[in-house]
Amino acid sequence: MVKSLVELHGGTIGIESEVGRGSRFWVRLPATRLGAQTSRATAVVRARAASARGDSPRVLVVDDDPAAISLARRWLEKEGYAVDGAETCDAAWAQIQKNRPDAVLLDILFENGPGGWEFLERLHAAPEHANIPVVVVSMVADLGRGIALGAVEVLQKPVDGTDLLRAVESLGLAPSKTGEAPRVLVVDDDPRSVEHVAKRLEQAGMSVTRAYGGKEALAALAANPFSAMVLDLMMPEISGFDIVRQLRAQAATADFPIIILTAKVLEPAERATLQKSVHTVLSKEDWSDGKFLQVIRGAIQVAMRQRAGATKRPSHVQVQMQVPRPASPRPANQSRVLVIDDDPAARDLLRLYLEDGGFAVTSAASAEDALAKLGDLRPDLMILDLAMPGMDGLAFLTSHGQTEALRGVPVLVISGAENPQKALAVGAQAVLAKPIRRHEFLEIVRRLLGDLEVRRPYVLVVDDDPKAVKIVTSYFSDELVEVAGSHSGREALELVEARRPDLLILDLLMPDVSGFDVLAQLRARPATADLPVVILTAKDLTPAERSALAQNVRAIFAKALMSPGDLLVQVRRVLGVPDGATGTQRGGR
Repeated sequence: MVKSLVELHGGTIGIESEVGRGSRFWVRLPATRLGAQTSRATAVVRARAASARGDSPRVLVVDDDPAAISLARRWLEKEGYAVDGAETCDAAWAQIQKNRPDAVLLDILFENGPGGWEFLERLHAAPEHANIPVVVVSMVADLGRGIALGAVEVLQKPVDGTDLLRAVESLGLAPSKTGEAPRVLVVDDDPRSVEHVAKRLEQAGMSVTRAYGGKEALAALAANPFSAMVLDLMMPEISGFDIVRQLRAQAATADFPIIILTAKVLEPAERATLQKSVHTVLSKEDWSDGKFLQVIRGAIQVAMRQRAGATKRPSHVQVQMQVPRPASPRPANQSRVLVIDDDPAARDLLRLYLEDGGFAVTSAASAEDALAKLGDLRPDLMILDLAMPGMDGLAFLTSHGQTEALRGVPVLVISGAENPQKALAVGAQAVLAKPIRRHEFLEIVRRLLGDLEVRRPYVLVVDDDPKAVKIVTSYFSDELVEVAGSHSGREALELVEARRPDLLILDLLMPDVSGFDVLAQLRARPATADLPVVILTAKDLTPAERSALAQNVRAIFAKALMSPGDLLVQVRRVLGVPDGATGTQRGGR
C-alpha cells in the first residue's frame, strides 16, 4: 500500500540492509510547489474545454535561433496549430507555467542558460507537466538519450516541414474537426487496473468505457464505436488473445487500434504474434503516464489517417527504447556491472544510465544466461530483476550466495514485484522499486561500489565561434570525458597553463591569437611540448601548412568534411582508451 501511494505521487521507495547492522527504508517524493495538483486539474479542464470548442492544439517551440522558431511557426500554423516560441529554456519553463502546451519541440544546444537535456529532465520530473509529449529537434540528434529522458521522437536538423508535421501528428494532436472527445474502451478483469487506466485517460480529455472481462468487451464493441481499446491479456473465459483474434477476423475491425497493457511475461512467439495484430505492447510493470498517453494518442491518430485513405501504419508511432549500444572493452580499473533482466527495454535503459555514469556494463536476459556469463566474468556489482521466466531472481540470489567466488559481489534488486524485500533475506544489499529515477539509481550504485572517485580525461575545445564549440563539445555527451570550451587563443593558453588538458581540439582561424600561434607557444613551453593536439579547421591548408602541422599535431580535420564518429575515434586513440569507454577510475578497491 505504501509503495502504491508513493508511486501515485511520482516517487520511489527502497530499502537497504546490511547483515548485523539493520535495515534502512527510504521514500523519495518530488518537490512540488503548493497548488500543483490544482494546476494539473485546471490544465485538464482547459484541455477538455478546448476539445469541446475544437480549439487548435498548442505547440511550444524552444530554440535559441529565432529563424528556427519562425520557420516551425509557419509550417505548423498553416496546418491549424497554435504556436508559441521561447529562445531559452528558462523562458520556455515560464511559458509552460503560463500557458500549458499540448506538445513541445525542443532544441538541445543553447548559448545561454540550461541546455535541452536539463530542461527535458526538469519537465519530466514535474508531475503536472510529465505527460507533455516532447519532440527533440537538434543538430545533435541522440535518439537513445532522448528517449531515455522522456522524448517521444528525436529529429536531426536540418529538418523539413513534412518530417516535423509527421512527428507532431504522431502525438495525436491533429487539429480537431468535430470537437468530439476520443472514445476508448478499457478492458481488464481487475477493477483496480481498469480504474487506474480509465482515470488517466479521462484526465487527458478522453471518453472512457470500462469492461471487466472479455464478454463485456465484445458486447461493448458490438454496441458502440470506439477510437481505440486498451486490453489486458490474462483474463478468465475470454482472454485478450481471443479478443484480438476475433477482431482481426472481421473486416470492420481488422484495423481497429488495440494497445496491450499486461503484466504477463510474453514468450517470443506470443510477442511476435501480437506485434502483427496490435498497435503497441506495454508492460504494466513499466507504467509511465506520459508514454502511455502518447501511445494512445498515436494509435487514435493512425486510425484517423487510415480512415482518411492511408493504407499502412507508420512504424514511428510506437514508443520504444533505443537499441543498446554495443558492449565495449573494459578500461583498466573501470567497475563492471552485470544487469540481469528479461525485459530488453529495461536492460537498455539501465545500460544507458550506467554507461553515462562511467561504468562498464554486461547484460544478461535471464538468470541462466547470467550464470553462464559468470563463468568467465566476476562483476563488481550485479543488478537483478526478480520476476523472470525460468529461474527467478530469488532463486538466482540463492545460487549466487552459494558460489564462493561471488559471495563478495553486492547485488542491487530493481523490481516491480509486490514484495521485493524478500531479496534482502537471501543476499541482496539494496532494493529499488520500479519505476526508477536515474540520479538516485546511480547514487545507490556508487554507494554499493564504495564511492569510487572517477577521473575522466579532460578535453579542451578552442574555437572563436561559440556555436562551433557548443556543437563539438556535444559530441562528448555519451563519452566519459570532462570537456570544456574556449572562444579565443589567448584564453586557451591561460586555461592550459592553469590546468593541462589531456587533449586540445584547436581551430586555426581566430582573431588576436590564431591557432598557429597557440600551437607554436605550446610547443615552446616544456610543460606542454608534448600536449596532444587535434586540428579542426575550416581553412583550406596549403601543402606547406599541412606538412608543418602534421609534425606537431595528432590529426587534422576539415570542418566541412569531418564526421563526429571520425573525430571521436581519433580522440579515443589519442587518449589511449577503447571505443565507447573514454574514461578511467581510481580509488580504494
